[in-house]
Amino acid sequence: MNNTPNRSGGGGHGFSHYNRDGYDHDGYDRDGYDRDGYDRGGFDRDGFARDGFDGAGYDHHGYNLSGYNRRGHYYGNYRPSNGRVALSSRGDTQGRGDLQRQLETERATVESLRKSIASLQITADSGKKVEADLQRQLETERATVKSLRDSVSQVREETGRKRPRPSSAQEEASALSKFLTRIGTAAERLHVIESQHFDMLGIVVVLLLTLSEDAACRRLHQFMEEGPLDAWFCFDDVHNHGSKTSKVYPNERDQCDDHGYACTFVMVTIQGDKRRLRLRSLDDERPEGER
Repeated sequence: MNNTPNRSGGGGHGFSHYNRDGYDHDGYDRDGYDRDGYDRGGFDRDGFARDGFDGAGYDHHGYNLSGYNRRGHYYGNYRPSNGRVALSSRGDTQGRGDLQRQLETERATVESLRKSIASLQITADSGKKVEADLQRQLETERATVKSLRDSVSQVREETGRKRPRPSSAQEEASALSKFLTRIGTAAERLHVIESQHFDMLGIVVVLLLTLSEDAACRRLHQFMEEGPLDAWFCFDDVHNHGSKTSKVYPNERDQCDDHGYACTFVMVTIQGDKRRLRLRSLDDERPEGER
């Protein structure tokens, strides 16, 4: 951008006389700036227009209206400051120059978004294969959950029926009873928060494999007692590494690097002065049309 003022007197309009304040008939001084410090193109001495943006569409902090800095990094939706308003709401008072700058800014934003999308896209064939694999995995997991729910419902129904008293001869506990007792013992000090998508039955389904393996169970307890607070981790990573897992997902909408949307995340949080686990699944939280 070239903001060098016209010093030939009057800014190129043929005026050569200045009033006592040093301004010509158009209101510009000998350096080509008006009383507010803007030249005929609408820019101040630092190269910024009246709306606070330079010719490339960036403000004094280096951000454009779409929330990107000059390096193309995104920092969220633009929030006007210092009394400025967004270009789209200023109306036509700034003239064609402002509209042109707005158009250039929007074009730059669109191009930046296109580059971001292109960098994240995989090839069509590979994408279809990954999608098919994830769909099969999801269907398998849903079938497993349904089977477990049906089994638990049947057990509850049978438990509610009146059963005959056991004989005086004490029978040996079944293998299933021993297994469930072991799982119950392993879960005694494990505090998990129920949510919309994870009632107690759903929590049992997720934790069952981990609680049945002594080493994995110890790692899960260690993660609850020593893991960082309020950060999401892939449950499989915690199952395998405990509190030593380093693959953290700070954004709650981030997909798992290994499982995509078909992943269960786990977080350590404080509730009632106690460290507790919270579970979530991006697939359950997505709208029906996106699954």
